[in-house]
Formats: sequence, structure tokens, C-alpha cells
Amino acid sequence: MEKPVALLLALAAMFLWGSWANTLLLSRIRFELYFFDYILGHLLAGCILLQDAAPSLQAAAADPSGAVVFVVSAIAGLLFALGSLLAVASIDLAGMAMPTIILLGVEMALGVPFLLFVEGWGSTEHVLLSFAGVVAVLGATLLDGWCHWNLQKDCAAEDREQSQLLCFGCMSSQFSSLSFWSFRATSVAAGSFARSLNSTAVTFLTRGSALPVSSIGSQQVLTAASGWANARAVKRGNLGLTFAAIGGFCFALWPCISSCVEGQTQWGNAFTTQLNASAFFLVYAVGALLAALLLLPLLCRWPLHSGVSLNFWANYLELRAWNHFLGLAGGFAHGCGSLLSLQAGRVLGNAVAMSITRCQPLVGGV
Repeated sequence: MEKPVALLLALAAMFLWGSWANTLLLSRIRFELYFFDYILGHLLAGCILLQDAAPSLQAAAADPSGAVVFVVSAIAGLLFALGSLLAVASIDLAGMAMPTIILLGVEMALGVPFLLFVEGWGSTEHVLLSFAGVVAVLGATLLDGWCHWNLQKDCAAEDREQSQLLCFGCMSSQFSSLSFWSFRATSVAAGSFARSLNSTAVTFLTRGSALPVSSIGSQQVLTAASGWANARAVKRGNLGLTFAAIGGFCFALWPCISSCVEGQTQWGNAFTTQLNASAFFLVYAVGALLAALLLLPLLCRWPLHSGVSLNFWANYLELRAWNHFLGLAGGFAHGCGSLLSLQAGRVLGNAVAMSITRCQPLVGGV
């Protein structure tokens, strides 16, 4: 593969990473339910290059040390799955703006130096250009977060105005508390549906949740215990930012495992048996699927975010075929992006290819 072709693959990967989330917005279901199909989509993407992966997998399986390579590659998939779940939970708990900055900031600020350390720093020009790319992406992320912060502020102000009008109508008409909150839930849900860009309003909508997350600010206007509600909101926000930092670390670490497994390190072969990029991604996708099978029922029963507790398998099996298709399509798109980036990394090195792919905010913010 020539370098210009590898560069085009990395740019295509950036586009796929930045655009897959549109399927989540169209789906409008609980993220945990969406995520299982999403990981299945990754596995389908890995099967595209099964013919290229098969010889490498067979060679690793025949080697006594191959089991270690398989386990380490599967751990990379577990890190990706865990990082994804923590990232979305952080957005629900702390809004879109700050978690996005922290998540992508940690991923870029740690991910690029980690890969340069593993694969070798290269020339001075290489190092300078790599860190210039980090600064550029962080700048784009900050601007994207600033836009989301202003959007959420405007939506919160609109919700406060609506709640004050509804409260006045409730007092004058002597509505019962139950009928008032039923009307409030309907109005806020309709408004949140129209504002599809407000991810905190749509990510965790699910049957059984009385109010979307975006109505928390409105509830605080209507309750006498606003001080307690504010303290709780601050605690939830801090927890969300912690989740974002951990998720960013997971996203920064798994490509380093790819470089080690593929033998692209400055110390030579980290393992006696290596996998090529296609084989690594297939095992990585299997690891992510196993992590999803383990984590999703638990996280649905005891959510990390503000969503209600639910039975994962019962609710998953009740989803429409359209919802399953969107989850598979989103996972397939992101998985193809990862696969293309890893293929480009064969020529450019994962440090360069992954750095280009991580410029996804330039696509996702459009």
C-alpha cells in the first residue's frame, strides 16, 4: 500500500468515526440497548477482511504463546466498550460541553504521546507535527464544546420560562400535582424531541422514564428544596467529569495495544507471535462483545447515569427491527473506521493514522 492511499484510508476513518452517532440520534433508545447492536456491527465490520485475518489467526492459534496475544487483543476491545459506556454516561450526568472536552482532551493528550512512545518518537519534525495536530484537535474540541454549552444554556433558559408559565397556570386553575407533572413531562419531551442536537435530552429516553434529563433545571425552579437539588447536580456533574476522564484514558490506551500486538514497537516484537491489523481488529471486536455481554445487564440494572433501572434482555428483545438496524449500521460504520485506520497504520504507523482518525470532532461538529 502506498502512503497516499494510506492517508486516504485514515481520512475515511475520520469521517466514519465522526458520523456514526447520527444513527444513535435516529434510534432514540436507551444507549445500553443500542450499544449491543453497535458492538455486533463492529464484529460484522471485522468479517469484511476475514480472508486477510485468517492466516494470522491460524498462526497465532498454533503458537503456544498465541493465547496471550488473543487475551491482550480482547482486553483492547474491553477498554473500548468500557470507554464508550462511560463516555455516554458522563454526558448524561454533566451535559455535553465539559465531558466532551475532557474525554477528547485526555484521549488526544495521552493517546498521541503513548503511541509515539510505543512506536518510537521518530524525527523532531514528526514529533512537532504530531503535537501540533493534538493542539489543533483540542482547539476544535473546545470550540465544539463551547457551542454545545451555549446551546444547553439557551435550552435551560427556555425550559425555565416554560416552567414558570406552567406553574402560574397550575396555581390559577388549581390543577392537581399529578395532572400538572403529566402535562409538564409531555411538553418537555416534545421540546426535547424537536431539539435533536441536545444529546442529554435524547440519549437516555426510554420507556418508564417520567422526565428527560434536560428537565432537571426546570424541576429545580418548581421545588422548594432547590439547594439540595443544586448540590446533587454538582455531585452528579463531578461524577460525570470523572467518567469522561476514565473513558478518555481507555480510548487512549487501546491503540497502543494494537501497536504491540502487530509488532510495531521501537523495541521490536513485544510478543513472540503477532497479529496483523485485520486479525487484531477481529479479536478486538470479540473482546468488546464479551464485555458488552458482561456489562450491559449490570449497567441496565444499576445505571451509572440518571436513567431508570430496567431488564436488559427483556427490553432489548422488544426493540423494533428499525432500532436494531440503526445500531448495527452505527457499529458497522465505526468499526469500518477503526479497521481502515489500523490498515493505514500498517504504512503510516498507528501514531499517525490514529491521530488523523481522532480528528473526528471536525466531522461530528458539522
